[in-house]
Amino acid sequence: MVSAFGWQKAEAQTADQEVFLQFRHQTVVNTYISAIYEQDQFYLSVSELFSPLQIDLNVDSGNLVLSGNYLGKGEYTINLNTRRSQFLDREIDLTVDDFIISDLGFYLLPEVFYKLFEMEFIIDFSNLSVALISPDTMPVVSQRERERQRERMMRTRRELMREYYPLRFDRKQQVFNAGFLDYNLTANYNRAGSNFLYTTSVGSELFGGDLQGTLFGSYSQTATSLRSSGLRWRYGIRDNEWISTLTAGQSSSQGLAPAAYTGIRVTNEPIEPRFLYGETAFTGSVEPNSEVELYRNNALVDYVMADETGQYRFTVPITYGSSNYNIRVFSPTGEMTQRDARLQVPFNFLPPGEVTYYVDAGRLDNPISGSTDRGFMSNLNVNAGITNRLTASGGVEYFEDFHDGLPTFKTGISSRIFTNYLLSLEAANDAFYRASASVIYPNNASINLDYTNYNVQGGIYNPSRNLSSVRANVFTPFEIGSLPLFFRWSVTNEQRETAAVTRYRVDLNTRFGRANIRLGYRDSQVGPLSFQSTPVARLSTSTTYNFSRSREIPRALRGVFLRGQMNFIPAQDRVEDIELQFSRNITQNGRIQIAGGRNFIGGFNLLRFTFTFDFNAFRTNTSVRTTRNSTTLTQSARGSVGYDSHHNKFLYTNRQQVGRSGVAVRLFVDNNSSGVYEEGDDLIADNAIRIDRAGGTRFSKDGISYISQLQPYRQYNLTINKGAISNPLLVPNLEQFSIVTDPNQYKLIDIPFYMSGIFDGMVYRINPDGTKSGLGGLRLYLQQVDPPEGTQRYSDELRTFSDGSFYAYEIPPGDYTLEVDPSQLNFLNAESDPGKLEFTIRSLAEGDFVEGLEINLIPDGYLVPDEKRPVITASLSGYDRFSFTDGYKPDCMFTIQAGSFFNFTDAFEFAEEAERIIEDGLDIVYNSRNGLYSVRSSSAYSSDVLQTLLNRLRAWREQVTAVISRCDADPDNQGHFMQLGVYSEQTEAENLKQRLSEEMDVELYIHLDATDGLFRVLAGPYRSERALMDELQKLIFVSDGEDQPTALNDMSVIEDTGYRYGLTLQEFSDSESAITFLEEIELLTDIHLEIVQSDSVTFQVITKEQTDNLQELQEISDKLTAISDLIEPVGQLIPVGIPGTEPEVTEIFEEAEFTETDHHPPSSLYRNEIRYNEDAGSLGRCLFP
Repeated sequence: MVSAFGWQKAEAQTADQEVFLQFRHQTVVNTYISAIYEQDQFYLSVSELFSPLQIDLNVDSGNLVLSGNYLGKGEYTINLNTRRSQFLDREIDLTVDDFIISDLGFYLLPEVFYKLFEMEFIIDFSNLSVALISPDTMPVVSQRERERQRERMMRTRRELMREYYPLRFDRKQQVFNAGFLDYNLTANYNRAGSNFLYTTSVGSELFGGDLQGTLFGSYSQTATSLRSSGLRWRYGIRDNEWISTLTAGQSSSQGLAPAAYTGIRVTNEPIEPRFLYGETAFTGSVEPNSEVELYRNNALVDYVMADETGQYRFTVPITYGSSNYNIRVFSPTGEMTQRDARLQVPFNFLPPGEVTYYVDAGRLDNPISGSTDRGFMSNLNVNAGITNRLTASGGVEYFEDFHDGLPTFKTGISSRIFTNYLLSLEAANDAFYRASASVIYPNNASINLDYTNYNVQGGIYNPSRNLSSVRANVFTPFEIGSLPLFFRWSVTNEQRETAAVTRYRVDLNTRFGRANIRLGYRDSQVGPLSFQSTPVARLSTSTTYNFSRSREIPRALRGVFLRGQMNFIPAQDRVEDIELQFSRNITQNGRIQIAGGRNFIGGFNLLRFTFTFDFNAFRTNTSVRTTRNSTTLTQSARGSVGYDSHHNKFLYTNRQQVGRSGVAVRLFVDNNSSGVYEEGDDLIADNAIRIDRAGGTRFSKDGISYISQLQPYRQYNLTINKGAISNPLLVPNLEQFSIVTDPNQYKLIDIPFYMSGIFDGMVYRINPDGTKSGLGGLRLYLQQVDPPEGTQRYSDELRTFSDGSFYAYEIPPGDYTLEVDPSQLNFLNAESDPGKLEFTIRSLAEGDFVEGLEINLIPDGYLVPDEKRPVITASLSGYDRFSFTDGYKPDCMFTIQAGSFFNFTDAFEFAEEAERIIEDGLDIVYNSRNGLYSVRSSSAYSSDVLQTLLNRLRAWREQVTAVISRCDADPDNQGHFMQLGVYSEQTEAENLKQRLSEEMDVELYIHLDATDGLFRVLAGPYRSERALMDELQKLIFVSDGEDQPTALNDMSVIEDTGYRYGLTLQEFSDSESAITFLEEIELLTDIHLEIVQSDSVTFQVITKEQTDNLQELQEISDKLTAISDLIEPVGQLIPVGIPGTEPEVTEIFEEAEFTETDHHPPSSLYRNEIRYNEDAGSLGRCLFP
């Protein structure tokens, strides 16, 4: 529990008290949340409830405060430290029994949520579930509704834009494939005799194209007939702008006078009819920051936010035909306004720059009017898109039996004015001139006008011998009160030499609930118009009513359709006929229709009974018609037979199939992971295929799912509905893809399935002592990475069990990442290692099992053991109690840096006493960069000897001592590190790091060694050993508080030493390299050099000439510095003796004491070493740092 008073109870909670409850909310949220069961009460996790509900939440785990904005109503605060909560005008005091704090978050009693937010959580203990009742709509619900709306919008947009999934099954051409056969058999029986009619259509694929045709036949006692129609072969080519279709056989021309012919047709009109014409923009000005939605035919297609000036803009595609657009504006205050627009594009319009043509040529199937011969004909039409609003057409048409001379030339132009006005002009020599105009308004009101002037009387283009004709049509909807009314008026006037003929019709429709009422009047007059009705005038009325299937309706009337109609003759002022019709379904597939009426003019009754029944394989229709003394029985049956060549199966359906296409979808378990269906693979009988933009007929047979009634040569989007698969462990290789149908056949679609994968693992928390413990109740997010094309990205949310383990199944094959919920990591004040766990589920028929996954949660500040130890060049003793040499190679040698001083006298006195303690020689080294004299050992020691000497120094004097490693160089060395201390506890290492970071300019960090579990405080990396030594000598400084550094280039100080000086140029590990270097330098200068070997088994190149005059030494140094190829030369000072003393210590000077560093960069500085002359005694040689 929170606050100082509640921590004891919170810490007392154990993993056994944690339970998981299934949380569902309005079919949107379905997850598991953790709860704590304590003292017969459930405590619910705040973060695990608010997160799926998408309620704003900020967690301050340090101060034990939860805060945020609740649903935009206002800020809330739950302070568990002060035990007070506040939201709006509600303030609640909490007790220690109202909440619990665990490792994974803060838990509250359900009553707290209700008092503060009116969120009522109802817990079902028996089912371990929790539900939410709230007067407010949760953000996740609102978002899901927006997502659904946007999904519908994207689906609509995809259909509108004709956007397709990846094409996986393209058009497959074959030499021959038997396809479909449609049939329609009819028999009529009456007293006069009987007759039989049959119609048979055949469709197949031949030489890559579709072959189809229809045979009509009849048989009676007196006659028999047989003829063909539409027998043709067509070859389709997709996405070709030059030619799209080649047709040979029976067809119909598309000229001014359409005619059936046998011949050929060539066109580049797309084989899949155009849908999109272009784009247009809707713009406007509204209140700034308003939300604007665009609807097309009542379907949302786009939405935008108006900018700060109130401007908005939509760019939408224009489709052929008429489209209603509605723009709805939601202002920031919630006010809604809207405006409507309507666009219409005739199907003969072309986008700018596109040109289409079609050519017909052949012999007529029937003679034209005025001829008895089946002559030849030809026709050429060309259409071109000029602009977005202008399309031009032209062509030529020829009939052998009509044109004596030149053929008929035709031309035309169509234009779109504004958004909904259309104007067309057309002309053809020896035929007519025509102008037409139309408009459709947003409320669906429309006006159509057409005027034609004929310049030839009679013939195939003017069989009625009109001089001119005018056609007009007006339609408008309106309302009277709440009553909808629809008015339509149409008129045709034909001017002839003999007289004018006028036909007109007026209709008025309305709707009362489920009843539709129509009243109409039509008439035809010859000569001048008059208001007198002619004998052919008719006043008709009809009413239809469709009963609902509601339970409130008597069972006998549910779904019943009633229709009554009456015709009245105004000229005779009497009713002509009346009829009443009743129909309803009697089974799921059967329907009866009974109609009865009377013709008052003829004085006879009419009775008709029809029974229709749809079997799966065919449809039957039985009808009996009785009128006067005649009764006719008609029995018909129709259906279709398809042949699936891939499975050698005949398929029967009651729908016509010739001229269409179908698919045979074979879902199977790919047991050998070959990717194709083979013997041994298991079929999946589930009907789990969805197809967009198609209302095809679906059926299954022997485990194959069929969809018929598709258009040939069309591209369709298909989706595998995984929810329809009986075995949830199976996942498809493809989920979303597109196909191109093959004509007159079932196209095979093979979709392999694999068993979904399983994975398991553990989430560990790293404890302060380095041990691991499983962490339960943790949320893990699974995300698929780069899903294969045609599949949806898979994601899931997991929970770890009480022991920290996790497990998931039904995982589709693919690459995945698994990561811990960031909010829980923040609460735990930890980081995940790895941040994202990556793994792969393979596509295997038996399913892949990935086990042993592991995620470690590392507390903030915890050091992860490192298997690779940095190269430690130097170590300090005095800050800890651990051995210097732990972790080094057994054969490593070490030297001691015993202390540093500001003046030579202190260093000399310290070295003299220290030599007595360690019983070995020491050297004095001067570093001009930091002005310190350092005392170091003359010899290198093994680890055992080194530890003994250090113990002696520590027993003599408590101070910081340094050890220099002389191990073999590491080829992967990325820098030099200085070890400042070694500890078994991280806190001790942190304390040392904090203390020394204020004194050192280099970066300090703590390294946890995986080999020994020790925490090493390291400084570095240093780019060179020289830089490391500069810092190290400061750390081992021995001071009495009064010393100040002395510049060695003070000649009064140096000349009193009585030393002689020489220069050392370079040091080598082998004599051959030293000799080569010496010979190269002597070729470049007149200075004589020699080679000496030190105790550290290195070879030094030094000058033979020695001097006690520093000015002369400076001149020698300048000559050597002038050699550009000389790398890191050093100077050595060799002492002859110190007046009044028996010298026993070596002193080393840096060459920087003789040169100005401003004129010589660090890479050209010499290091100067001073040692006693052999005549003064043997006091040991110097080792170089």
